[in-house]
Amino acid sequence: MAARELPCGRGAQAAGARRPPRTDAAPDIHLQHELLLPHHACARPRADGIGAALDPQQPAGPRGSVPRAGDAGRAGLRPGQARDLRRRAGHRVRLGPPVARRALARGVGPAGAVSVQPVLVLHLAGSAGWAGGEAYLLKLASALDRDRFTLAVAVPEPGPLVERLHALGIATYHVPLADRLVNPRALVVLVRLFRSLRPAIVQSHGARSNVYARLAGRLAGVPVVLSTVHNSLFDYEVSPGRRRAYVLAERLTSALADRVIAVSTAVAHDLVLRYGIAASKVVTVRNGIAADAFAPARPPALVRDELGLHRDDRLIGVAARMTEQKGHRVLLDALPSVAARFPRMRCLLIGDGPLRPALETRARALGLTERCRFTGARDDVADLLAALELVVLPSWSEGLSFALLEAMALGRPVVATHVGGNPEVIDHDRTGLLVAPGDATALAGAIQRLLECPEEARAMGARGAARVRAEFPLGGMVRSLEMVYASALQGEVAKPAPSVKN
Repeated sequence: MAARELPCGRGAQAAGARRPPRTDAAPDIHLQHELLLPHHACARPRADGIGAALDPQQPAGPRGSVPRAGDAGRAGLRPGQARDLRRRAGHRVRLGPPVARRALARGVGPAGAVSVQPVLVLHLAGSAGWAGGEAYLLKLASALDRDRFTLAVAVPEPGPLVERLHALGIATYHVPLADRLVNPRALVVLVRLFRSLRPAIVQSHGARSNVYARLAGRLAGVPVVLSTVHNSLFDYEVSPGRRRAYVLAERLTSALADRVIAVSTAVAHDLVLRYGIAASKVVTVRNGIAADAFAPARPPALVRDELGLHRDDRLIGVAARMTEQKGHRVLLDALPSVAARFPRMRCLLIGDGPLRPALETRARALGLTERCRFTGARDDVADLLAALELVVLPSWSEGLSFALLEAMALGRPVVATHVGGNPEVIDHDRTGLLVAPGDATALAGAIQRLLECPEEARAMGARGAARVRAEFPLGGMVRSLEMVYASALQGEVAKPAPSVKN
């Protein structure tokens, strides 16, 4: 088959999508750009680490496949579709990068300023499944200022992300990155797609996508190439050999990126101190959520009744994809001692994934069959989380967890591991409890403490909800990212915060 792919079909509504409401949350990046803000509002953004979300709502089931065809035009575009997208994005002529930066930057100046047509931002997703990077894309698509930016997404495979993007009017394109680690055909398809769409900005997500986007972006003459890192490869569930290959590829190609965006300060420090990426490339834009929009539709009592639970049951739970990274095995190992202290304890395991059969077998072996409920993937996660007495996040690795932010936004007390961006969200003993990863005894002790002290747990939950609303709003994340877009188009150089030391 020729290296051409057909765009997924319902993206033509992108330009006409309704503009989402804006919020005025302060940006969480370390760049100060007076050109981006009206002079009367040009407050200095708060510096945080170098640079200064998992939506747990799992899909209900598999979605339709992404259509493909072998002779639908360059990079799989329908006749005239690339021209239409470029026209909506204001690209009437092909410009060299220096000229393009200056011309396009005029269209992404201060919000509310007179601007040209919106510029095209093409995202390259790491997968089309459902995890933190994909939740990030969906949240961004729902909140990005469409008066200034037109969004499109290239996906490496069919999956639930595609239909969710289509529901928001976002065009998607299939590029076969997921076939294997090294894929020259995918690079050719990606270069053709970039040349056809002529985006002003390409932003990629995940180690493999970052490398391909940098190479293809420079070959295609894309004015701005941004890479996003959602988690550290040093903690991720890959073989040592593959990890070394990915880290080396990230390091060698990082010079081709205009910025490397970290979703937490912890990830940003890893990029500089462990990956060896230049600090001048790294900027932190922390994940955020629309806290008030993540609300239960049913009362907790009704949810508990539907689950067949007694009103006296002490219900705890976790909402995460069932992979090694999320630490479900550690939680199961902690539960017998919790159950010995609280016989009415029940645990809800929300989500699905490749480890589910093994986890169900482990629960049976530990005598937890009657205490553990495996719900599978659900589309009512807010209802389920609101019915819990406390939420557990026993991960081995996190960037900055959307699941954690959303549990806290609901006022649920949380017990999480001291990894990645978790300590940036949880103030230990005030907005939740932190324990060492892999320590089932410490995890059980923290769970028992909150079950024994419900007043303390409720107070932690209330403080956590307030913190998420104040410090991790979706509007702040999106406005910060828009500032990164504008500064990169202006050709400005990011400045590392002094807290990063070798």
